[in-house]
Amino acid sequence: MTRYSVAFALVLLAGCAARDAAPPSPQAEPQSPAQAQAPSAQDITAIALQRSPCFGACPVYELTLSADGQVKFVGERFVDAAGERTGALAPAAFERVAAEVRALDFFVLKDRYRLEEDGCTATATDHPTATFTVTAGGQDKTVSYYYGCMGLAIGTQLDALAKSIDAAGNVAQWIGNRGAGNR
Repeated sequence: MTRYSVAFALVLLAGCAARDAAPPSPQAEPQSPAQAQAPSAQDITAIALQRSPCFGACPVYELTLSADGQVKFVGERFVDAAGERTGALAPAAFERVAAEVRALDFFVLKDRYRLEEDGCTATATDHPTATFTVTAGGQDKTVSYYYGCMGLAIGTQLDALAKSIDAAGNVAQWIGNRGAGNR
Protein backbone atom coordinates (compact mmCIF):
# COMPACT_ATOMS: atom_id res chain seq x y z
CA MET A 1 0.00 0.00 0.00
CA THR A 2 2.92 2.35 0.71
CA ARG A 3 4.10 1.92 -2.82
CA TYR A 4 0.68 3.05 -4.13
CA SER A 5 0.65 6.03 -1.77
CA VAL A 6 4.02 7.23 -3.03
CA ALA A 7 2.96 6.81 -6.67
CA PHE A 8 -0.30 8.69 -5.98
CA ALA A 9 1.61 11.56 -4.31
CA LEU A 10 3.98 11.80 -7.28
CA VAL A 11 1.06 11.95 -9.74
CA LEU A 12 -0.55 14.75 -7.70
CA LEU A 13 2.69 16.75 -7.55
CA ALA A 14 3.28 16.36 -11.28
CA GLY A 15 -0.25 17.57 -12.03
CA CYS A 16 0.20 20.62 -9.80
CA ALA A 17 3.55 21.48 -11.37
CA ALA A 18 2.08 21.26 -14.89
CA ARG A 19 -0.88 23.46 -13.89
CA ASP A 20 1.40 26.18 -12.45
CA ALA A 21 3.76 26.23 -15.43
CA ALA A 22 3.36 29.27 -17.65
CA PRO A 23 1.88 28.62 -21.08
CA PRO A 24 4.34 28.99 -23.93
CA SER A 25 4.53 32.48 -25.33
CA PRO A 26 3.33 32.83 -28.92
CA GLN A 27 6.38 35.04 -29.52
CA ALA A 28 8.68 32.17 -28.60
CA GLU A 29 8.29 30.58 -32.04
CA PRO A 30 11.64 30.53 -33.81
CA GLN A 31 12.05 32.74 -36.85
CA SER A 32 13.91 31.80 -39.96
CA PRO A 33 17.32 33.52 -40.25
CA ALA A 34 15.97 35.63 -43.14
CA GLN A 35 12.99 36.83 -41.08
CA ALA A 36 15.13 37.60 -38.04
CA GLN A 37 17.55 39.73 -40.10
CA ALA A 38 15.12 41.35 -42.55
CA PRO A 39 14.92 45.12 -42.22
CA SER A 40 11.54 46.79 -42.32
CA ALA A 41 10.38 47.09 -45.91
CA GLN A 42 8.73 50.35 -44.84
CA ASP A 43 12.18 51.98 -44.70
CA ILE A 44 13.10 51.48 -48.37
CA THR A 45 15.51 54.20 -49.45
CA ALA A 46 16.85 52.86 -52.76
CA ILE A 47 15.90 50.31 -55.42
CA ALA A 48 18.46 49.30 -58.05
CA LEU A 49 18.17 47.14 -61.16
CA GLN A 50 21.19 45.84 -63.04
CA ARG A 51 20.68 44.13 -66.37
CA SER A 52 23.39 41.82 -67.68
CA PRO A 53 24.40 40.86 -71.21
CA CYS A 54 22.75 38.08 -73.16
CA PHE A 55 23.65 36.28 -76.37
CA GLY A 56 22.47 39.14 -78.53
CA ALA A 57 21.96 42.86 -78.12
CA CYS A 58 20.33 43.08 -74.69
CA PRO A 59 20.92 46.48 -73.08
CA VAL A 60 23.47 46.32 -70.27
CA TYR A 61 22.98 48.96 -67.60
CA GLU A 62 22.28 49.76 -63.98
CA LEU A 63 19.41 51.96 -62.87
CA THR A 64 19.01 53.21 -59.29
CA LEU A 65 15.92 54.91 -57.91
CA SER A 66 16.23 56.79 -54.62
CA ALA A 67 13.45 57.73 -52.22
CA ASP A 68 14.63 61.35 -52.41
CA GLY A 69 13.68 61.44 -56.11
CA GLN A 70 17.07 60.87 -57.70
CA VAL A 71 17.54 58.53 -60.65
CA LYS A 72 20.98 57.29 -61.65
CA PHE A 73 21.62 55.40 -64.89
CA VAL A 74 24.94 53.84 -65.88
CA GLY A 75 24.86 52.49 -69.42
CA GLU A 76 27.45 49.95 -70.52
CA ARG A 77 26.52 48.22 -73.81
CA PHE A 78 23.71 48.26 -76.33
CA VAL A 79 22.32 51.54 -74.97
CA ASP A 80 21.90 54.95 -76.61
CA ALA A 81 23.58 56.73 -73.68
CA ALA A 82 26.75 55.05 -72.43
CA GLY A 83 28.15 56.22 -69.12
CA GLU A 84 26.43 57.89 -66.20
CA ARG A 85 23.24 59.90 -66.53
CA THR A 86 20.94 61.34 -63.88
CA GLY A 87 17.29 62.18 -63.72
CA ALA A 88 14.44 62.66 -61.29
CA LEU A 89 11.25 60.89 -60.34
CA ALA A 90 8.23 61.89 -58.31
CA PRO A 91 7.90 60.51 -54.77
CA ALA A 92 4.68 58.78 -55.84
CA ALA A 93 6.54 56.90 -58.58
CA PHE A 94 9.15 55.67 -56.09
CA GLU A 95 6.42 54.66 -53.66
CA ARG A 96 4.62 52.61 -56.35
CA VAL A 97 7.79 50.61 -57.00
CA ALA A 98 8.49 50.29 -53.26
CA ALA A 99 4.95 48.93 -52.82
CA GLU A 100 5.73 46.22 -55.40
CA VAL A 101 8.91 45.36 -53.50
CA ARG A 102 6.90 45.04 -50.28
CA ALA A 103 4.23 42.93 -51.98
CA LEU A 104 6.93 40.49 -53.11
CA ASP A 105 8.16 40.19 -49.51
CA PHE A 106 11.51 40.94 -51.13
CA PHE A 107 13.67 40.59 -48.02
CA VAL A 108 12.78 36.91 -47.60
CA LEU A 109 13.22 35.90 -51.25
CA LYS A 110 16.10 33.62 -52.21
CA ASP A 111 19.28 35.40 -53.25
CA ARG A 112 19.11 33.92 -56.74
CA TYR A 113 16.81 32.20 -59.19
CA ARG A 114 19.13 30.70 -61.80
CA LEU A 115 19.38 26.92 -61.61
CA GLU A 116 17.15 23.94 -60.98
CA GLU A 117 18.42 23.88 -57.38
CA ASP A 118 16.95 27.40 -57.04
CA GLY A 119 13.52 26.12 -58.06
CA CYS A 120 13.65 26.44 -61.85
CA THR A 121 11.82 23.59 -63.57
CA ALA A 122 14.17 23.97 -66.55
CA THR A 123 16.91 26.36 -67.64
CA ALA A 124 17.85 27.81 -71.00
CA THR A 125 21.12 29.43 -71.98
CA ASP A 126 21.95 32.85 -73.42
CA HIS A 127 19.39 34.90 -71.47
CA PRO A 128 20.11 38.08 -69.49
CA THR A 129 20.01 38.38 -65.71
CA ALA A 130 18.18 41.06 -63.75
CA THR A 131 19.81 41.78 -60.40
CA PHE A 132 17.79 43.77 -57.89
CA THR A 133 19.27 45.48 -54.85
CA VAL A 134 16.94 47.09 -52.34
CA THR A 135 18.23 49.22 -49.48
CA ALA A 136 16.08 49.47 -46.37
CA GLY A 137 17.01 50.30 -42.82
CA GLY A 138 20.66 50.69 -43.86
CA GLN A 139 20.82 47.09 -45.14
CA ASP A 140 20.99 45.82 -48.71
CA LYS A 141 19.23 42.75 -50.06
CA THR A 142 20.17 41.50 -53.52
CA VAL A 143 18.14 39.06 -55.61
CA SER A 144 19.40 37.81 -58.96
CA TYR A 145 16.92 36.46 -61.52
CA TYR A 146 18.17 34.72 -64.68
CA TYR A 147 15.56 34.96 -67.44
CA GLY A 148 16.51 31.46 -68.57
CA CYS A 149 15.08 30.08 -65.31
CA MET A 150 11.76 28.56 -66.37
CA GLY A 151 8.65 27.58 -64.46
CA LEU A 152 8.74 29.96 -61.51
CA ALA A 153 5.84 32.22 -60.55
CA ILE A 154 8.35 34.52 -58.88
CA GLY A 155 10.07 34.92 -62.25
CA THR A 156 6.97 36.61 -63.67
CA GLN A 157 6.76 38.84 -60.60
CA LEU A 158 10.44 39.81 -60.77
CA ASP A 159 10.10 40.59 -64.48
CA ALA A 160 7.14 42.85 -63.67
CA LEU A 161 9.21 44.55 -60.96
CA ALA A 162 12.07 45.11 -63.42
CA LYS A 163 9.67 46.70 -65.91
CA SER A 164 8.23 48.92 -63.17
CA ILE A 165 11.72 50.09 -62.16
CA ASP A 166 12.54 50.82 -65.81
CA ALA A 167 9.30 52.77 -66.27
CA ALA A 168 9.68 54.78 -63.04
CA GLY A 169 13.24 55.71 -63.98
CA ASN A 170 12.26 56.47 -67.59
CA VAL A 171 15.06 54.22 -68.81
CA ALA A 172 13.79 54.40 -72.41
CA GLN A 173 15.37 57.85 -72.75
CA TRP A 174 18.81 56.27 -72.32
CA ILE A 175 18.44 52.84 -73.94
CA GLY A 176 16.19 53.85 -76.84
CA ASN A 177 14.33 51.09 -78.69
CA ARG A 178 17.02 48.55 -77.94
CA GLY A 179 15.10 47.17 -74.97
CA ALA A 180 12.12 46.04 -77.05
CA GLY A 181 11.98 42.25 -77.03
CA ASN A 182 15.21 41.94 -75.04
CA ARG A 183 13.69 42.06 -71.56
